[in-house]
Amino acid sequence: MFLNMFRKAVTIPGVARSLSRSSAKGGTKQEKYGINGLMKPRGFSSLGVEAQQKETIISRTMHPSDANLAGNVHGGTILKMIDEAGSIVTMRYFNKGDKREKVCFTALARFDEIDFIRPMHIGEIAQIEAEVSYVSQRSMEVQVKVFAENLFKGTRRQTNRASLWYVPVKDLVYIDEKNGVKESKRRKKIVVADSLPPKQYSSSEEEEAGKKRYLKQRADRKIRAAQTNLACDSSSNQSKDQTIELVHVVLPDDCYSNENAQGGTILKLMDTAAGMMAIKYCKTGAVTASIEAVDFLNTITLGQIVHIRARPVFTSSKSMEIEVTVRAEDAVSGITFPALSATFVFVSLDENDRPLEIKPLDPPATAAEKREREEAKVRYEKRQQARRKKLEAKLI
Repeated sequence: MFLNMFRKAVTIPGVARSLSRSSAKGGTKQEKYGINGLMKPRGFSSLGVEAQQKETIISRTMHPSDANLAGNVHGGTILKMIDEAGSIVTMRYFNKGDKREKVCFTALARFDEIDFIRPMHIGEIAQIEAEVSYVSQRSMEVQVKVFAENLFKGTRRQTNRASLWYVPVKDLVYIDEKNGVKESKRRKKIVVADSLPPKQYSSSEEEEAGKKRYLKQRADRKIRAAQTNLACDSSSNQSKDQTIELVHVVLPDDCYSNENAQGGTILKLMDTAAGMMAIKYCKTGAVTASIEAVDFLNTITLGQIVHIRARPVFTSSKSMEIEVTVRAEDAVSGITFPALSATFVFVSLDENDRPLEIKPLDPPATAAEKREREEAKVRYEKRQQARRKKLEAKLI
């Protein structure tokens, strides 16, 4: 199945070479095919191509190895590319100028908002655009848009949007645990650089809106720190029938050059665990619809073992919430610590990719579970309200 999908959408060998020749009916390569020898999709203007070049753009063909069980592009693959684009644009921003202290990388601190608008298909070209939208003294907000381009149909559509926060990293240093175990010095923490170059905004309103987002995410981050610790503890008490667990060793391929695990890699593992849980519960295909804010509270580094647990916490008629927690373990000392948690929203699909009804969860057995369901219902109602506002805005 994947091979047939791939053959229908990818370029044919030799086509790129033929594009370098001018058309017999007139028109240069740049006029007809745009940059990189790729045909401009219908509706693209020269101004649009130039505007795209002002932002960070990552482009690559989606291969069968990027697919989920439904045959579309894996949501975790999209998350990993979003993080990569965010890392590039923030490193460029921080290291600009000759008078600044140079650092080698930035670290993902928070995924503030992630929407899966439309599926991306195998054989299409994924294009990720990112730009720094707000800068505080020690953090940067990045707005990301993901597009899927079909080279044969000449179409391009938006599939995802996300808002992320990064911090500039000056160093990774070893820390001591309270118990003073010598091997615990293998655990590291991030040392954030003291300041960032100021950003020039187009208006005072733009700067004020960014500041409001910054203050909101700071307040949310403090709340989620306590929630993550609680979620990691409660998930370990769930029965195996109610959870999915993945165990992964952080290898060099999962890390930046400083041995710090890439945020996108961890998110892809979390999305995989959540997807497995959704399929196990629904007994059908399932895809990621959205992800609540994600805060990276503790550093995960090379050689550590990550334990990823996923469990359902709420269902509506057409969607379900799955809580995913991540604990990291030092294999030498045996010390474990909570790293992050997130809430993934999945929808169940039939063979024609149409939403199916989802059976309700069993009634809560404890007061804690009842409170958890009530909180999840509030989040669901907020998402529904936000979706209605977006639809109304499009109609105006």
